[in-house]
Amino acid sequence: MTDVIINASLNGPAVEQGGVEWRRLVQFGDALQKAIDRMAYSLEKEQGARRKFNEVLADTKLRLLDTKHGSFEMTLGFIRPSVLFEDYYDLASRSALKLVAGLDLLRAGQNETLPEGYDQGVLVVLQEFGKLLSHGVDSIDLAVRTKSHEVSGVYDSHTYSTVKQNIIEPEEKIAAVTGHLLMVNFGRERYRCHLYQTDDQYVSCTFDEDTIDEVNSAVRRLVNAIGIATIDPVTDEISSLHIKRIIVLDEPGHPPLDLSAALDEYIEQNDTLASFRRSWEEVRAGKLRPIADLWDDIDATA
Repeated sequence: MTDVIINASLNGPAVEQGGVEWRRLVQFGDALQKAIDRMAYSLEKEQGARRKFNEVLADTKLRLLDTKHGSFEMTLGFIRPSVLFEDYYDLASRSALKLVAGLDLLRAGQNETLPEGYDQGVLVVLQEFGKLLSHGVDSIDLAVRTKSHEVSGVYDSHTYSTVKQNIIEPEEKIAAVTGHLLMVNFGRERYRCHLYQTDDQYVSCTFDEDTIDEVNSAVRRLVNAIGIATIDPVTDEISSLHIKRIIVLDEPGHPPLDLSAALDEYIEQNDTLASFRRSWEEVRAGKLRPIADLWDDIDATA
């Protein structure tokens, strides 16, 4: 297992005389932890691992080791589990190294491709550092040292600007979500509801005026909601769903439908365009891309 030391320094008027506002310290710690967590998830995906984002977090827990008197510098490391199989694959160390090494590459902006390990999810969480820059912090210096590597990087207003420039719109795809339809809000401008998958886990949904009756009749029912899903770039999970059709699963006297069959049936009944059918097959094959405009074609032929 590789020992890793992370040195972090906050610079600017907010940290004069070696002190800092407590909430800014908490904000920095949370931002750094999220950035390393997300880099770890990105590296796992590159290796073909199937763990979800939340399942990676146990491998990347930061701990504060020391602070330097007279300035605001801190030394951090990782909490290691008692049984560790990272002698051959130290995810925590690799994540810290890749994250910090990529900062100066981002600032330089000499390559159109993102630094190794960086993806949209990493960029999104790196925006959190930018919030410190409006509260008296001019820059953040980070350095990572292991037995065999040493890298350093700076996060400042230029880095923040580059991060924002590289962030694209969240991915959208056709999806179906199963859950209990609750908390319907027929607002003046937007129609909203929640699909509860468990007692405390739900997907926020919107729907159009032409779907009001369908939604209203399905309140408190177990449903499959088919629509346009927006994907959270950090977790790769569905963050919201714009509902286009609802299939009630607990209708008395009706057996529950297979979800894939329900999706195929919807396409068969509503789509006469070969272009949409080809795009749908791409989605089924895992070739994801924004396809919200295709719903306009469906509605036009319905």
